[in-house]
Amino acid sequence: MSECVGAHQFVVTLPSTCPLLVHYGSPEFFKDVSVLPLRTCVTHRFLGQPRAQNCRRKSRPRLPNRPPSACARAPVQAGKNARAALPAEGSSDDIAYAESEKKFGFASLIGPSNSGKSTLLNRLVGSKVAIVTPKVQTTRCRIAGIVMYDQTQVAYLDTPGIFQTRGRLDRAMVKSAWGSGNEGDTVSIVFDVAEMYFVARKKGLEWPFVSDAIDIVLAGVAKKRKRGRIRQLCVLANKIDAIPLAERDAVVGKISNLLGDYDLGDDVAVFPISALHGEGIPDFTKWIVDRMPAGPWMYPDDDLTDMSARLIAAEVTREKLFMCLRNELPYEVAVETTSFTESQKNGSIRITQDILVRRDSQVRIVTGQGGAMVKKIGIAARSGTEGNSRRGSASDAESQGAPKMERRCASVRAMGTGL
Repeated sequence: MSECVGAHQFVVTLPSTCPLLVHYGSPEFFKDVSVLPLRTCVTHRFLGQPRAQNCRRKSRPRLPNRPPSACARAPVQAGKNARAALPAEGSSDDIAYAESEKKFGFASLIGPSNSGKSTLLNRLVGSKVAIVTPKVQTTRCRIAGIVMYDQTQVAYLDTPGIFQTRGRLDRAMVKSAWGSGNEGDTVSIVFDVAEMYFVARKKGLEWPFVSDAIDIVLAGVAKKRKRGRIRQLCVLANKIDAIPLAERDAVVGKISNLLGDYDLGDDVAVFPISALHGEGIPDFTKWIVDRMPAGPWMYPDDDLTDMSARLIAAEVTREKLFMCLRNELPYEVAVETTSFTESQKNGSIRITQDILVRRDSQVRIVTGQGGAMVKKIGIAARSGTEGNSRRGSASDAESQGAPKMERRCASVRAMGTGL
């Protein structure tokens, strides 16, 4: 039986604007947002969509006593000074032309764990939409960051790291990563070239060093590309700022040679970037925009992410769990938002969350002596929620132990994997 200990509360009031919240339906609709298909989260009607057949206006009947051509203006003959008729401002032709200029697509970011995918997503969006910690396998579900480039809307997909799986949770995260890669119009492999360089130097080998995770990623991408599932592919050599200056010019060539060993072809672009400092990002985004297909936008132009408010709050708390507990934290920990209600008086939000761990004995690690640790986590989570949503919140945090969590599909889904 699960044990519940260490509840604590905090209240703060801020302005009621929240740029990160996306409201397409009720909160219950977004409770399991990670299991929704990528193209089914849209409920709004696009401009320029044709009317239904039964909604067309009927033509007005002509008056019987009125000559059919009495008021008709003579047609203009095409000549040297003739001009084409321009559509009226705001007409359906004008809207259709504006829609034809729009482009939309998904850009998947895949790669080994801790290669900097979440940091890159936050850099591209210009705001923190994905949690970032020094721990591996921090990202557990697909996170979309929405970016506007003039008439092009790009949904960047941050995915869990790909690695050698062991249990159900590992298989769920890797399956989610490969699934998001299949959905993307473009696929970008993110590598930590600093690790590839320094590990090779430490072992006395010629760099780049290819770890087991890198081998799994490249072999999997090569297999999918042969089947035609991945067409537009590029490689991002992240953390280029950590490479010595004398070795940076050779990064593109060495990564290209590595891709040739896996028969990925010579048409794969390689971009040396620094997600932390923004180096090389403009060249990468230009490559992405040029390959986005034409089509209407799937999200409003002021949205930053498709994550629900419940999921954002749970992710912020899980990030603070990683940072506060560090080495003591069991990796099976999960956070589930059970209640998310808005106050009618001051606009603040009351959030109730359950912190789930694998065994009851781990509850004490999370709560701490006299509830000191869970209180510290709650204060840090409140600060993170304020920074992300700019909205007041009131929260109850409870720690629960879930026996055999890894074997329960419901608990694995609650951990954000989407099974």
